[in-house]
Amino acid sequence: MALAEYLGEKGIEIRGLTKKNIRVEEVPFDSNRKMMSTVNIIDGERWVLSKGAFDNILNLCNDIMVNGKVIALNSKYKKILENANRSMCEDTLRVLAIAVKKKTDKGGIEENLTFVGLVGMTDPPRPEVSGAITQCVKAGLKPVMITGDQKETAFAIAKRVGIAESRKQVLTGEELAKMTEEELQKTISHYTVFARVVPEHKVRIVRAYQKQGNVVAMTGDGVNDAPSIKVADIGVGMRISGTPVTKMVSDLLISDDNFATIILAVEEGRKIYSNIGKAVQFLLGTNAVEVLSMLIAILVLPTKTFLLPAQILFINLVTDSLPAFALGMEKSDSDIMQRPPRKTNSHLPSGSIGTAVIYQSLLQTAIVVVVYVCATNWYGNAVASTMAFYTIIYMQWIHSINCKTNKSIFEIKAFNNPTFNICFIITLALNLLVSVFPVMLTLFGLVELIWSQWVTVGIASIAILPLVEIVKLFLSSKKKGNMFL
Repeated sequence: MALAEYLGEKGIEIRGLTKKNIRVEEVPFDSNRKMMSTVNIIDGERWVLSKGAFDNILNLCNDIMVNGKVIALNSKYKKILENANRSMCEDTLRVLAIAVKKKTDKGGIEENLTFVGLVGMTDPPRPEVSGAITQCVKAGLKPVMITGDQKETAFAIAKRVGIAESRKQVLTGEELAKMTEEELQKTISHYTVFARVVPEHKVRIVRAYQKQGNVVAMTGDGVNDAPSIKVADIGVGMRISGTPVTKMVSDLLISDDNFATIILAVEEGRKIYSNIGKAVQFLLGTNAVEVLSMLIAILVLPTKTFLLPAQILFINLVTDSLPAFALGMEKSDSDIMQRPPRKTNSHLPSGSIGTAVIYQSLLQTAIVVVVYVCATNWYGNAVASTMAFYTIIYMQWIHSINCKTNKSIFEIKAFNNPTFNICFIITLALNLLVSVFPVMLTLFGLVELIWSQWVTVGIASIAILPLVEIVKLFLSSKKKGNMFL
């Protein structure tokens, strides 16, 4: 298409040209040969027209056309051509070499050619690619370019977008083919650009990264990309330009064929995982409070009734469910793309989330047990059970704010999530509904509290905020890390 457009700019109508010079034979493009040839009848004679990679075409040429004259292709002209090719590649041009010959019955089609010239095609990266590459690096991802382009072209483009800084980071397909699997696996981390590769090279590259324990995402749009996309952990195809076979083997398709969209998908994936972690942390922590409190009350405390079944049901259906749902709708944390990738063997309840569940559930349990023990000694079992119930529902309501972030709640906008705000208000309203109306008190087996008892419940419920803040500060001072990776 690029060549056709170029001819059109020169006033040459491509359709008329192809009708006049009929194609009678064709040797299609092959990724190993990196060239294609056609045989056309031009002015009654058969001519071979070849185009392809510079090195491959040059090796098949014996002559060169200079100012309309065919002369022998000697070392002097080869040096001139090599310099011209290198210069065009350094300008990030994709270079095609053109060669011709008059076809005779002797010899093959693609041999003894006459070198005609070089054509440079520009395919600049989209403006947003450089920014996306920068985000990749900050997020702990390693962007790698795998291309069939010449080494100089690949390096020039990679340097422009921020993938490579030195030519030492470029490995050619020829060099790769000489490596054993062990050598490739040991040295592959040194490279960020792979040039002049064929489909089997791409598969080897993907597998070498996988053997190092990496999760590999491979993207492409051509038939030659399909094998490596299939082998990769995440195959990313292009919906617009992708070939059918590439789309078929892909795990996901990019609707706008834009690399930057992949980075947005990574950010969205991290946000979803982070929000799941927040919801799991809240649910495990709050449910552990019920279990631990009841276990302590039954095994240690001389009590008849701690929580009634209706009260436990209300806690699980109302106080636990709405905040957990809202935490799953949180916006991305400001530093989510500055965090390193999670390890492949990590699980949600483990690591920092597991630590948070343990200390936060223990803190809440301690608060509830202290309130219940003191209230039992001061007011009796009925009032103590009611105060313990109110402490749990209001403390968990407040504790949902703690679960919005691994940082201090004073470092974030705690109420920037409309869904959370709505659920927060609805949960409070339902809690007040149970606490105020006599019919609800009777239904849930509660008793009325005096103002001093309500003050105790309020102080105990709010206490979870400063206590969690103190532990967060202690943990962050010991080790700078992220709770949600």
